Amino acid sequence: MTLQQLRYLCEVVDSNLSISRAAEALHVSQPGISRIIRQLEEELAVDILVRKGHRISGITEEGETVVQQARMIMSIVREMRDVASDRNTRDHGQLNVATTHQQARYALLSTIQEFAREHPGVSLHFVQGSTTEIINWVSEGRMDLGIAAIPGKLPDNVVALDAYDIEHCVIAPLGHPLLAMRKPGIRDIARFPLVVYHESSNGGRVTLREFRKHNLQPKIAMKATDAGVIKAYVAAGLGVAVIQTVAVDPGTDSGIRIVPNAHEFPSSMTSVILRKGRYLRGYAYDLLQAISGSLDRKTVLGAIGR
Repeated sequence: MTLQQLRYLCEVVDSNLSISRAAEALHVSQPGISRIIRQLEEELAVDILVRKGHRISGITEEGETVVQQARMIMSIVREMRDVASDRNTRDHGQLNVATTHQQARYALLSTIQEFAREHPGVSLHFVQGSTTEIINWVSEGRMDLGIAAIPGKLPDNVVALDAYDIEHCVIAPLGHPLLAMRKPGIRDIARFPLVVYHESSNGGRVTLREFRKHNLQPKIAMKATDAGVIKAYVAAGLGVAVIQTVAVDPGTDSGIRIVPNAHEFPSSMTSVILRKGRYLRGYAYDLLQAISGSLDRKTVLGAIGR
């Protein structure tokens, strides 16, 4: 068994089981990838991939276990290289960060700008996904760290550290009755159609839970996963919304206003997600410290068990 075989297998899986896309990413021929994966299957005496003719249609049950182990091995290899790189090229390298669209677009923008200025030799690779995807990517070692609001239980090899709160506000279209009220409560807000984050997101869960807490069932006009979409539909008059305050820019968001003195919805805690035992380059600790002053090197090392 060789690292090349494991690398090719992981690339095929990451390319949605497309040999052609994997070949392009690896700069090798399609027959070469197919031959090497076949050799791995013969050595292990198991079918890893499900084939229909010349097409790969899935992964076998045994193959899922092999892929998981292959990812772990490749992660260890990357960490070994990182140890050497940290000694020889301390200020140069690549940092892989997984986060949600909302965090990347709004909450993290200024932090990343500052980090990029101070670390010109570091290439930041941002991958956006759902919270579940982010947790899995970190657990598998595919990402150095993740940034998201954590919905519940984590894998045993992953830890989440509190980073910062995201505050929420109520927005309404221009001329809306809520904007004329002195101090609109949650019952006032519930009288109007609501444009809300999908409950798969933390923002959606926080909003809907707050209405349920007050025994209210607002009319849901629509659900979305993107703050820009929510703002556009509020501006179009479809309803009001509870949204992250950081996502609203009064200077550029035309057609909407923050409702002053409205009922205060709970904030959401954003966490940094790390794999236990993972080796992090020095500049990764710099980014963590920039994200939250509480995430100093000693705290992080204690949490991941290094």
